[in-house]
Amino acid sequence: MSTLVVDPTVYSLAGASMHSYATEYQRVYSTRIAALSDTADMGGNVGESKAWATSYDSTVTTAMSMTELLITAMGNYSNILLELGYNHALADYVAGTGRPEPTKPTQLAPVWAPCLVPPPSAGGPGSGLFDDVGFAVSALENFGVSMPDGEPHDLLTAAETWDKFGSETGVGNLPALLDQLSKTFERETAPDAAHVDDDIRELKKSAEGVLTLYKDLAKSCREHRSAILEFRTQLGQLLVDLAKDLAQEIAETVVLSVIAGALTAGFGAAAIAAAKAGKLALKMKTYVDRVLTAKRAAKFVEKVVQTGDDLDARRTEMQRIANLLAQRTADIAKAARDKLKGSLDYALDKEAMGHVFVPKHKLDNLVKSLGGEEATMTKIIENVQGVPDGVYNASNPLVRTINGETVHIRGAMINGVFKIGTAYIP
Repeated sequence: MSTLVVDPTVYSLAGASMHSYATEYQRVYSTRIAALSDTADMGGNVGESKAWATSYDSTVTTAMSMTELLITAMGNYSNILLELGYNHALADYVAGTGRPEPTKPTQLAPVWAPCLVPPPSAGGPGSGLFDDVGFAVSALENFGVSMPDGEPHDLLTAAETWDKFGSETGVGNLPALLDQLSKTFERETAPDAAHVDDDIRELKKSAEGVLTLYKDLAKSCREHRSAILEFRTQLGQLLVDLAKDLAQEIAETVVLSVIAGALTAGFGAAAIAAAKAGKLALKMKTYVDRVLTAKRAAKFVEKVVQTGDDLDARRTEMQRIANLLAQRTADIAKAARDKLKGSLDYALDKEAMGHVFVPKHKLDNLVKSLGGEEATMTKIIENVQGVPDGVYNASNPLVRTINGETVHIRGAMINGVFKIGTAYIP
């Protein structure tokens, strides 16, 4: 028969570590999401920009919900580990050896993910290409050509924020921390150790999946920004050519400059009036194909590409672990009720009652104050329920104060059910 190797300290230290990981992740999460508050409308609301912004908003919602679930799961599991450590310590405890009886651990404060407001929608008026190039963009759009807009500066801010989030201490190194934590259970041979190891490794996989999501968001922000800048550069040259054509058509000088991808319109009043009147429609129509070519060259991507594992599977595992605390609490409560019932079924039997309630045990006053022998026996059993398995005889009785009376109780705790032998007041 193999001997179990169980070190309760491994469990308690792991619980404390897990709680600290969850707390630190929560702190970083709050800070980084707040940093995204100034990136409203960065994606734009026209054509490819609108499609991308919609996908970005949806992916951010997913990233936030997965992050919050991960934080909650780690926080809850820290208390599971403390409870397991206590149970093992209690099982190892032997009364009368001089060692103090293990004390039930205080539940660590819940690490709920804060109710953060999601970053403002990435969809919006963007940088105002319409303001930059005036009527020309509007006129081209009349031919069914959408002009993707967006805020390159804000897109860069968002990309850097997601990158920093995924690399900050307490977040970027979380998978490594969880891996080290799981390895501390390799020498433990208690039946629950394998389950603990598996659960921590599942949390590690989930952390890796969430980090990949942050990286995907950062990469997509940069790609959309690059597409916006490339498109503006090409659109700028196209509009310079258009300006020259319009100037020749209406014999008016049109000035339009392109500096670092930013467009400045210099169309004169006559050109604007002519375009609005539709007089230049035919000429402008020839530029539609060039705009479409420019959009293709810019390589717009209409959605955030997720490169990680199946997020639904990760979400399911994290939810299972997050629910373990509530499930374990319910299981513990049910087990306690079942064991108490078993103890009472034995104690309230006629034979057991006959062993306890005899004159020499001096329980008459206690019986009178509690309202009867059955009520007294119930109170006695409730006071010893939960003690470690073992025999409690004349040399080591369980001593309890019940309704002001000191009562010595003998019997045996077997698998959580107390088999009372006798009880008396010395």
